[in-house]
Amino acid sequence: MKELIEPSFYGFTEEDLDRTYYVDVNQMGGMIAKQKTWILRDLIKALENAYCKNIGIEYMHIPHKD
Repeated sequence: MKELIEPSFYGFTEEDLDRTYYVDVNQMGGMIAKQKTWILRDLIKALENAYCKNIGIEYMHIPHKD
């Protein structure tokens, strides 16, 4: 399944990674909502940083412990 995260799987070439793209996805917040124009290479890096690194979970303040 690793091929699903490779840009080449979707037909992007090395040259495409340095092109600028307009990204407007209403359902997504965060960095996608704040910035609409991306160089594809930078967008991929930002998404990898957001979704492929460590995460933290807070469980002590769950209101219904049952």
